Amino acid sequence: MSTNYYWRKVPPRFEELFAAQSEEECHDHMNPLIHIGHTAAAGFYCEHCGTTFATGGTRFVHCSPYYHNDNGNLIEDRVCTAPNIGAIIEDRDKIMRDTCPICGRGRGDEQVVYAYSFSITLDEHYRRLRELQIEGKGNDNSFIYNEYQESITIDEMLDTINGAKYRYQNPTWWS
Repeated sequence: MSTNYYWRKVPPRFEELFAAQSEEECHDHMNPLIHIGHTAAAGFYCEHCGTTFATGGTRFVHCSPYYHNDNGNLIEDRVCTAPNIGAIIEDRDKIMRDTCPICGRGRGDEQVVYAYSFSITLDEHYRRLRELQIEGKGNDNSFIYNEYQESITIDEMLDTINGAKYRYQNPTWWS
């Protein structure tokens, strides 16, 4: 299950940009100035080997490398460009292996976890979270909420981001 995360108030560095936006843009929950990012389920992951069980590798943790075309034929799509996302094949054996492709550990092994990814909308959000943590506001839950209207502390948000097996946006944001 995926979850979106948002700032309650626009971070100071974005205030001028935010003020210049239209009323509609300001109230758009996917506005990158207030939308921090989201988690998404990413399937099984072997912590021993550091790899996914996805048949197509890390590129395919969020989509299948296989789909049925309009004629019902199974198509292998190594660039994940399925024209009709609703036609993605439901055959889990084609999408996710039962064992690690490197060491053979199975889903019941203690080294095998169900992973998630985190996609951040702007690098600046991570920097702001770290600044707030350094300022001693790690336990403060007045800054962030999720799509279920639950308050999230700065520390919880950073733990969520740093705990993701896959991180998307810019490779420099989590360093």
